[in-house]
Amino acid sequence: MARYEMRLEPLCEIVAYVSAPIPVGPSSWGIRMIAPIVEGTVEGPRIKATFLPVGADFLLIRADNCLELDVRAALKTDDGAFIYAYYHGIVDLTEAQVQEFLAGRLPAGPELYVTPRFETGHPNYQWLARVQAVGRGSVEPAGDRIKVSYSWYILAA
Repeated sequence: MARYEMRLEPLCEIVAYVSAPIPVGPSSWGIRMIAPIVEGTVEGPRIKATFLPVGADFLLIRADNCLELDVRAALKTDDGAFIYAYYHGIVDLTEAQVQEFLAGRLPAGPELYVTPRFETGHPNYQWLARVQAVGRGSVEPAGDRIKVSYSWYILAA
């Protein structure tokens, strides 16, 4: 038995849509692209919200073919609270998947792993600032947009 076992509790299911990435281009750290968030929903046992169209994923394709996710989003809950959600993650791509992505096509198969964090001033959601969340997701084409789906969990004792 592990000394420090962890248990995951469901936090929410995410479905979001981003527009095609805007190519910023090569930089000192890799190839930067920005994918604006167009819309999305958050559904969970303690939270229901929609994405406001003010966020984006500030993607970075590194020299080792890893795609760094840096997502910053604003949520509005069904009871009127505003929440700032941000998360980082790593997507391990093959060279062929990187080339597809750079050519403007969404590569098949990559899984997304993220660590969401939250900020809010609303008293009903202060608990979000005190949890460690993890998530797993995928991407798929959706017309002229990209559909991003996640299952997010919180670590429980």
